[in-house]
Amino acid sequence: MTLGIRPEHFMRDGEINQVDTIVRFVESLGSAHFGYLDLAGLEEPLTCALAERPATGSVITVTLPPEHLYLFDANGSALARPRNASARDAA
Repeated sequence: MTLGIRPEHFMRDGEINQVDTIVRFVESLGSAHFGYLDLAGLEEPLTCALAERPATGSVITVTLPPEHLYLFDANGSALARPRNASARDAA
């Protein structure tokens, strides 16, 4: 199983699914910033859209909103979401 989330769906505030990450690198594209964040246990960094530019090496907490998480099987096929499931049920 692989867990997927789009960079623009990470949140900097939230109450569930919080993870602490370390900023590896920040790419600024005009007013948009994309952080490449190290998370314990992952070889590749998470890519996260950010409103502000954090310092390299700083620790930031990001939230993984359940309604924006996707599961993929070993072949890369997305698993279907249950119908009528609320964000609270997905947590």
